[in-house]
Amino acid sequence: MSHISNAEMPRQDQWSKGLLLGLYVGLSLLFPLSHLDAGPDGVWGSGRDTVLDKATNVYGLLALAGAALGLWRVLKWADKPRATPAVAAVWVCAGLAVWVLGQGLWTWWVLTRTQENYPSPADPFFIVSDVIWLLVLLKTYQSLRRRGMAEISQYWPVLTVLLGVLATASKWLFTESSGATPTKLIYDYIYIFVTFTSAFLTLPLVFGKNEEIPLPVKQFINWLSAAAVINAVAVFAFTVTDTLPEDNPYAYYNGNWVDWLLLTAMGCWGMAALKCPVRQEELQYTFGTTKSGMTEADVYLAGEIAESCCKGAAETERVAAYVNSIRWVLDAAPSCWRVVKLGDEVVGSTFLFPAPRHLMESFNKGELKEHELFEKVKKSPLVWDCLYLADASILARHRRRGLAFKAFKTTIENIAKEHPQIEVHCRPITPERKKLAEKIEAHFAGRVVVKTGD
Repeated sequence: MSHISNAEMPRQDQWSKGLLLGLYVGLSLLFPLSHLDAGPDGVWGSGRDTVLDKATNVYGLLALAGAALGLWRVLKWADKPRATPAVAAVWVCAGLAVWVLGQGLWTWWVLTRTQENYPSPADPFFIVSDVIWLLVLLKTYQSLRRRGMAEISQYWPVLTVLLGVLATASKWLFTESSGATPTKLIYDYIYIFVTFTSAFLTLPLVFGKNEEIPLPVKQFINWLSAAAVINAVAVFAFTVTDTLPEDNPYAYYNGNWVDWLLLTAMGCWGMAALKCPVRQEELQYTFGTTKSGMTEADVYLAGEIAESCCKGAAETERVAAYVNSIRWVLDAAPSCWRVVKLGDEVVGSTFLFPAPRHLMESFNKGELKEHELFEKVKKSPLVWDCLYLADASILARHRRRGLAFKAFKTTIENIAKEHPQIEVHCRPITPERKKLAEKIEAHFAGRVVVKTGD
């Protein structure tokens, strides 16, 4: 397969996501429209499980579309469809495909019978699809080199309460409702165990310390988590409402709000398949200079990103002084401009420069402005007494992942190998940069001098 950049993929995937969203909206509108049939009393909208209601089961088309579009994406973009990370997308698509088979059987089942629709021949397929999605979550933990059960242990108090509620509800279903048979109870327990285990496994992925997770993986996890939680809620709602007497206003019937929850879950699984990284390079950010794998074109593009990230005229003027001097940086101190990339896509950069101690002291006293300090450094031979952290610019969608800190950290550590006594100075002018400065100061304890001010 020809080499492609990460930037190409989102543009190519837009129509797939649009098609999936349009299908979801159309099928969602089908649910309220299906209740236009008149009930036994002749009142429009009071009918249940009418032909139109049962026709809402075509929402399996959404799962089919998600499986087809997701698999097409893997075959088109992935270097190796059977290798990590593409295998997670393949499994999501497999779960959707199995669910479509189950939904086809369920549609036939409800159209040919007037009652006792659950359990049906479709349920083994639904359970298999739920198991596949559980394996996808476990595979996600494995790819992140994290232990799912160890991380979920911090949520045991919440899990204990929820499991108690579920156990009590299941007992009530079995003992109080005439519709709860031992067979149904077995299916209920299997459904609840598998789907709620998946939902619980999403907690550390959503609320844990996930700053290290690259953006594509995080987006995949968000959709995966939404799908798992909505699916668990829908399954539990079905086990409760399907057992209620038919005259109960909350009893399940085809095309009600429970089916809409399942439709939403299928839409989220489909989006997860379209968001799942399918190439290894999407799993890791890289930090380099022209001496370590980056090209001059990467540096110039990083400069354009730095200018686009500016806020206000003062910031634009300050960054422009550095961007206009990229040629000087590449010739005199190429290690000072570090480019951040995700695959082939440049997502930002950091820039620092060396300065003599006497110039740094003048700057800290307010006798020199930042651009004046830089101009004096350019006009003299480089002296590696101090490093000044001049700029960190990361595209908005890739922020809050510690990229600027990692880039500065790597640069400082490499320079410090040749200049062990060097000091690092910075002047944070925004809350975000102040937090970054504090993080750098904590990491390089005793070596970093944080200068605050205008």
